[in-house]
Amino acid sequence: MKTTLFATVLSLSLAAFAVTVGENLIRDDFASDGVGGILNWSVCRSLGGVKVERLKEKGPEGKPVLRLSGGIGKFSYDHSMSRFMSNERFRLSVKVRTHGLDPSVRNEFLVYSGGWRWDGAAALPVDTAGKWEEVVWEGALKESPGDVYTCAFYFGGIPAGGYVDVSSPKMVALTEKGAARSLPKPDTKPFVPRITPVEPLLCEVDANRAWMDFYFPGDLDGKSADY
Repeated sequence: MKTTLFATVLSLSLAAFAVTVGENLIRDDFASDGVGGILNWSVCRSLGGVKVERLKEKGPEGKPVLRLSGGIGKFSYDHSMSRFMSNERFRLSVKVRTHGLDPSVRNEFLVYSGGWRWDGAAALPVDTAGKWEEVVWEGALKESPGDVYTCAFYFGGIPAGGYVDVSSPKMVALTEKGAARSLPKPDTKPFVPRITPVEPLLCEVDANRAWMDFYFPGDLDGKSADY
């Protein structure tokens, strides 16, 4: 009886994480993390100056759009580490709209394994003249410790006035085995910021001035002066 119950619970647990062929394994909703960033995406290997903004307009198929610009030299914009089955075939793709990129440097959407070893990369076009284009890489992933990989946008540098709009980034398994041994995209929840009084102490508030400083780490909808 106990063995049967354990097997049933295990089966239900595995089913909750089941991935199907063609299912997207990385986040493409570009949702706010509540503190000024994007859930499961972050700027890496940067000397500063990178600008990441969610555009109000929608991309192809009504998907959210993220614009990447600025930056001092090389940088990458990484999706948090994911688990994909090594030695199986996957398809990495994204829809982009680019302007003013430098053709002499590498600008790519790629997947890399432990030790920053590039497993596959799709080159980003230099300038799409306001149109959306899809870039794609397909291939088998090389072995990585723990089957851990990272999908990322890599830029050799974005010149002043240049930008890359991205929509619908995808990483999908092309085989049943690859899907069965991969984990679904993360379901991370945004941080819930709290308004915190800083100074003065409540017992020291000047009755004539009635003023207190507060700290709020979250996103402001509008101008800070409105608050």
